[in-house]
Amino acid sequence: MKSLSDLPMHEIGHIAEIDKNLKLRRRLLDLGFVKNESVEPILQSPFGGMRVYRIKKGKIALRDKDCKRIYLKEEGEKDAD
Repeated sequence: MKSLSDLPMHEIGHIAEIDKNLKLRRRLLDLGFVKNESVEPILQSPFGGMRVYRIKKGKIALRDKDCKRIYLKEEGEKDAD
């Protein structure tokens, strides 16, 4: 499954799930990182390791190590719900 850190700059992805063991999980859910929400990387730190993402009407910076545990839907993937 593709993770948020794999999403190319300025491309829109849709969240499938967040790893249940990620310490930031509750905070990310509160910020709008919920299933089916669109997310777009808009800025990257000059030396890597962190990116800024647009989600809903806000922007949030996340470390790449945390983004590897946020999974995106594959193109054409349908909801199981």
